[in-house]
Amino acid sequence: MRFKTVNEILDWTADFHGRLAVLFDAAAEEHERQRIRMLLDYIADHETRVRYSLENFEVDGADRLLATWFDKAPEIELPEIPENLSALLEAGRIDAIVEYVVAFHDQMIDIYTNLRDQANNESIEAVFDSLAEIEHNEKIKLVRDAQLFKDV
Repeated sequence: MRFKTVNEILDWTADFHGRLAVLFDAAAEEHERQRIRMLLDYIADHETRVRYSLENFEVDGADRLLATWFDKAPEIELPEIPENLSALLEAGRIDAIVEYVVAFHDQMIDIYTNLRDQANNESIEAVFDSLAEIEHNEKIKLVRDAQLFKDV
């Protein structure tokens, strides 16, 4: 971990969601079952929307806050699709695919919560609280909307 500005952390998390979108978009193109392909396309679109939300958060944020330096920022690389997810895709296990994506959102919530707890002023704490809330709300929306794919 190294020193980063709040803005760099936002860039990193937006990139994280963007790479997730690309990952699931590519998986959708390769999948044979239409229902799973639709779910994967939905997840890709969902992650793209989260990325745009984070980018808009940066645009709307106060320059002073976004330029604040922060110690112990995360250095986490987005993993590739593991073999077990590939097996889940093959088996068409919608619940397991959604759980996999929810785990990414939970990881981001944990990162934001950890950064909030390390913040040295209330304004920065509020930024990370807001980001954790965005992730939480998007996770809930994803789980709710994914139920529709089970019912198809």
